[in-house]
Amino acid sequence: MPALLHSHEVSQLLELVQDQPGSTSVFLDLLGQIKDRVAAAIDADPLVAERLGGNRHRLIDIEFREEEQKVADAQVSVRLAEAVIYDYDRSVLIIAVLDLRAGVVEAIVERPGIQPALTAEEREEAYELVVTDDRYEALRARGPVDMVALPARAAQIEENPRFGHRLFQLYFWSRGDAPARVGQAAVDLSTREVVPTDEARGTASGPQTQAPHN
Repeated sequence: MPALLHSHEVSQLLELVQDQPGSTSVFLDLLGQIKDRVAAAIDADPLVAERLGGNRHRLIDIEFREEEQKVADAQVSVRLAEAVIYDYDRSVLIIAVLDLRAGVVEAIVERPGIQPALTAEEREEAYELVVTDDRYEALRARGPVDMVALPARAAQIEENPRFGHRLFQLYFWSRGDAPARVGQAAVDLSTREVVPTDEARGTASGPQTQAPHN
């Protein structure tokens, strides 16, 4: 497999870091190119495909780190990428660790119960689920609002049916000089549904009818 990070790019990144903040846009552009390569490698990797098994999933983030590894009785610094993937069908976070020089996946680990912040795509999906729900017609009629998303407690309770789900409490705020909260909802992206807020808080055990907070 081709390398996903080249030595000249490492040098360039280090130089750009030294030139911050003036080099921020160039730094982010180069980092984005490297992340695109990692994402493509993840899509093509047979081990990742086998682990996901065709399940609905999304690449949440790509992080980079260095690790000291023993190679032929010597300590070698290895640059790694960690591709953070969420498996919605199994409700579990998956980390694929790639060796950037070799361009291969070294390990795949699972992190049950861990909930990273929503991605921009997930935020958009969550918002659309809410405003297309007839119970939130008033919120839809308001037009653009700001949204704060926080992990819901029910997803962190092992005995709860929604444990591990991509479940978030959403709070909507008006825009302008004097923002005010204009609504709240809870969305389970694992099941693609709007759920009662008390169920998301872990204070109710099953599906219920919810009066929207608009």
